[in-house]
Amino acid sequence: MRAALIVLMLLILCGCSEGPLAFCDLCQNSDPALPVPRENIQRIELIASHVRLPSSATNVHFAMRCGIDCTQFVRFDAPIADARAFAASLLFEHPLARGQDPWVRSSWTQMHRTVPPDILELNWWPSRFPEEIEGGDNGLSSSRGGLVSLVLLPRGGRATVWLSPFNT
Repeated sequence: MRAALIVLMLLILCGCSEGPLAFCDLCQNSDPALPVPRENIQRIELIASHVRLPSSATNVHFAMRCGIDCTQFVRFDAPIADARAFAASLLFEHPLARGQDPWVRSSWTQMHRTVPPDILELNWWPSRFPEEIEGGDNGLSSSRGGLVSLVLLPRGGRATVWLSPFNT
């Protein structure tokens, strides 16, 4: 009975429903170490918004960790133009800057953000980003996308994006 109540509370908190879904590990019902199935990619919504990944996103990985606050960890590949347009739509207060790693020193917290060890163990979130990255965050008062830190790694005509929306 207690386990059923916990599952029900998680479903309510994670927003599982027939409509657009604030994705969570329980809702995903699959291993977060594996890519999100193609049919579920457009169901992912960033915390505190209705922002979804670009329709061209592929190789999407997703995990969500909640305590008092919740943080999503998302990784995807997309054409470079789509990835930069997506980043620009979220990071208008602190746009992408070459070589900036927002997890080293976030401009909105002015302190180091850490990625939980269990996320790093999934092997799709790097412990260190290469120097070629472009990164940024959106400040504390973004009206779109909640609080987001984002890293974009250009790879020719494509890019890999890691982002981490956070709600307070």
